[in-house]
Amino acid sequence: MNELLQSNSLSVPLELDKLLEEYNGSKVEETPYIEKLISYNGYYSLDTVPGAFFSIDTKEICLNKQITQKSKKIKLSIVTISFSLDGKTSQEYKINNHVSFQNNVLTIPNVLQITFAREFKNGKLTTIYGQINGSKITGYTYFNPVDLSVFCGNYINTKNNRIDLSITHKNNFIDVMYRVNDSLVSIPLYTYNTAMYVLQFHNLDITYTLMLGTAAKNGLACSVTSTQNNDQSFLLTII
Repeated sequence: MNELLQSNSLSVPLELDKLLEEYNGSKVEETPYIEKLISYNGYYSLDTVPGAFFSIDTKEICLNKQITQKSKKIKLSIVTISFSLDGKTSQEYKINNHVSFQNNVLTIPNVLQITFAREFKNGKLTTIYGQINGSKITGYTYFNPVDLSVFCGNYINTKNNRIDLSITHKNNFIDVMYRVNDSLVSIPLYTYNTAMYVLQFHNLDITYTLMLGTAAKNGLACSVTSTQNNDQSFLLTII
């Protein structure tokens, strides 16, 4: 599928079957426990060997574009489970109907069963224990997922003092505007990783990667790279 969504001078390829099904009137199947599982998003160091880990990685796909009169804003969460017991090789699993998360216990049949315990101790936010591929494990994380709404603000380019990025929270949805061809335009489709604080979108054949963070007295910060001539820029909410 190579349908294009267009917003002013921005266009992005739409290759997400679930989003197309939603706009065509079909109901997108939702996993009831997904939001609870996402709350444990992060990288967990395991006690097996150095470099061993378990991770829950969440990428939010946000669509903000009217294609039909019945269309609406949509946010889908793509969750990936990964782990390495030896610190050298890893396995990855996408969340599907065979995965369950009940009473803070994540189960992938014949693969793993892990219990999550939320407790703050020496900087550790969550502890896990259970078994992966038949091996007993314990682990912990210092990370919490960060919602994109935390980074709402107007971001000023340090080179020319103009606003190149605006992130706003409206009606439980995050609107992202970025400067393209000297104008701020709404981004109709973007992805956001809640563990890396990375926002990505496309303009024709150009991919933009925005790494969000903080900058002490300068407030919020954003490092922008694009695949067009390896362009880079640095944005701050306070100059």
